[in-house]
Amino acid sequence: MILAQTGNYSSTDSTLLTVKRWIGQSTLSHPNPVNSVDFHAKYWLAALAFFVLLGLLYQGPRRFLSGLSKWSVASAVIRSGINRLKDRMVLPLALVGLLLTSWTTTQFINYSDANGTSDLALSLRTKTIPVFSLELGFLSALVPMRDLTNLADVWPIVMAASVISFYFLNKMQFMPRSVADSKENRARSLSQVFWVLSAIWLIYRLVVGTSAEGGLPLQTGAFVDALLEPGLMLFIDSILLAWVITEIRDSSRLEQTDLSPRVPEVFALLPAVSAVNFLLVPSRYMAHFIWILWNSIATTSMAGTAFFVEATTYFIWAVSEGLILLQILAYPMIVLLGACLNGSLRDTRKIAAQILRNHAATVFLILVFIGVIDVAGVAIINSTVLSHPRESWVLLAADSYSHYYTLFSGLLLLAALIEIGISCELEIIASSIESRSDEAMINPDAVNQQ
Repeated sequence: MILAQTGNYSSTDSTLLTVKRWIGQSTLSHPNPVNSVDFHAKYWLAALAFFVLLGLLYQGPRRFLSGLSKWSVASAVIRSGINRLKDRMVLPLALVGLLLTSWTTTQFINYSDANGTSDLALSLRTKTIPVFSLELGFLSALVPMRDLTNLADVWPIVMAASVISFYFLNKMQFMPRSVADSKENRARSLSQVFWVLSAIWLIYRLVVGTSAEGGLPLQTGAFVDALLEPGLMLFIDSILLAWVITEIRDSSRLEQTDLSPRVPEVFALLPAVSAVNFLLVPSRYMAHFIWILWNSIATTSMAGTAFFVEATTYFIWAVSEGLILLQILAYPMIVLLGACLNGSLRDTRKIAAQILRNHAATVFLILVFIGVIDVAGVAIINSTVLSHPRESWVLLAADSYSHYYTLFSGLLLLAALIEIGISCELEIIASSIESRSDEAMINPDAVNQQ
């Protein structure tokens, strides 16, 4: 392992565990084995402060600060989000069922893995269970959408999406392109790409799950993998996130019994959702990129040189504290989730700006609410599971149960943001109609010419 070449084994072991937990389980953790006085709450608070600065900039100090006293508005949005999820219960039920299948498979493969026991011992080497659990709670609040932006890691979901995409493509081959609309023709082309790439990804994940340590990317020594693997993962992540957004967005006008795949609507969101997905969790893709790149460098003649050893220090920082810093900077980008409603990058930017101008305080209150329940829930779940006698499966089980919990809080946050985004989209449309009406009254000849 290249990290061992630095000679600082206590530090590198903690860093390796941090990378494994983030890449393998999407669990953000800190490599410092020493107790943090604030349980790493400073990272989440810094991210919230960053969002406050954006709110003050877009909404103005007076409107933003006065909006913080209007919890009733935020609670009404949250209730509307809950109603959206109730209208489309098939979404959370399907996600839980497929995640359970994926988790059970992972547990079956790693149940007796001795690394699980050593990872647990390393995590709790200098910390009590309550302290460690609270740290995980605050770091999970920093990545509230962690379970909806990493769906490429859930092999049953990828497999189901691949089959649906292939079925759609097979059905569309009998429809002439001249008859189909633009959405269907676009979906036809992307479906062909998606089912092939998702099949390749499934094979790759199967190899990784059975042979690689902790779900880390394979070490092939090929530099091109540093771009191909994260790029393919981003593409699949984005398609699956687009499916979730589409289901929540259209939940009020879909019947509970309507389970037919809506492939054109999903692929229509791809441009915007791809950008949003990357901006939400840049550390996910950066961790894969850096890990593969550095292991590729380690296979060259540079390995063992003074430059390599010195550069390893920066590598260790990049895949530990650097990941957390990236997520702090990315935290305010969460407003984009409520803005990518039609797939247009331009409209996404306009709706996101409208959200910040008119609803920044409301979004902030919702983020605080989701963060608090994430901290409390994840801390309680980890404290309960980790209290079990130390065995190889305990740490992985604590992670999995925590992710079930944050899956629902993430769905609630996404539904609330979509609720705000839809209202902002309507505000933009109404404003556009009003401005055209005013222009028609002032200069009717120019409007008639348009």
